[in-house]
Amino acid sequence: MSQRIGIIVGSLRENSFNQMIANSIPELVDSAEFEYISIANLPLYKSLQV
Repeated sequence: MSQRIGIIVGSLRENSFNQMIANSIPELVDSAEFEYISIANLPLYKSLQV
């Protein structure tokens, strides 16, 4: 059974450097299963979206 790891990126900006790094993690580590957890629906961030 592989490990499940959640990836949270603290930026909603398009072309975020943190998002780019997060997207490369599954390519580098094949011994785990990754799930992206969006902060877009959190109240603090949801009110900041344009």
